[in-house]
Amino acid sequence: MSPSLPAALAILLVALTASARAQDASAHDAHLLPFGSADHTIELALGGAVGKTALRVEVAEAPAWVGFASREAEAAAADGEPVARLAFDLDRAAPVGEVGVIRLAVVGPGGSAWGAHEVRVEVAAPREVVLESARPNPSRGAAVVPFVLPAEAEVRLSVYDVLGREVAVLAEGAMPPGAHEVRVPRGLASGVYVLRLTVESAAGPQARVRRMTVAR
Repeated sequence: MSPSLPAALAILLVALTASARAQDASAHDAHLLPFGSADHTIELALGGAVGKTALRVEVAEAPAWVGFASREAEAAAADGEPVARLAFDLDRAAPVGEVGVIRLAVVGPGGSAWGAHEVRVEVAAPREVVLESARPNPSRGAAVVPFVLPAEAEVRLSVYDVLGREVAVLAEGAMPPGAHEVRVPRGLASGVYVLRLTVESAAGPQARVRRMTVAR
């Protein structure tokens, strides 16, 4: 069973100042975040910088699948020391199990460098197989079908007409955990179809179905 993970996580860090710029040992531990989750916060406590003004934290580098509301934050006083907060979400396209590094820079008055910090984040596998509705639905042409896998699996995604005949195979073969999208070809006639996703993994066989309408 997957470990219980919070929907959002606040990562509290102690920043490095001009007097101590070696990286914090805790930066080597990856923070495990739920798949496709949002509303995470990095709270950077600027230890040793009490009394300093105009301090800010900037995102110097981050994986493409980490989306920040803003890539910089001004420090504000909290419990006697400046604290900067950066909010971020995870894109569904984030690679499951891969560690991404967020590099932060602490900047002082006039753009002076006050320190640096790394935050390592890892995306947990989804909890279950999910077959989502085609987009758009109804479709007047090609559509996209998203689905999610909690583990590596053998996958077959087929399209059936109202008589139960298989009219197209959209995906077939081994796929890694995470989010996937496949396209529905334009050649389907108008009508209602059934999308059927079958998954064979270590957890056993599973199947999911959705309806899709093609309108001309």
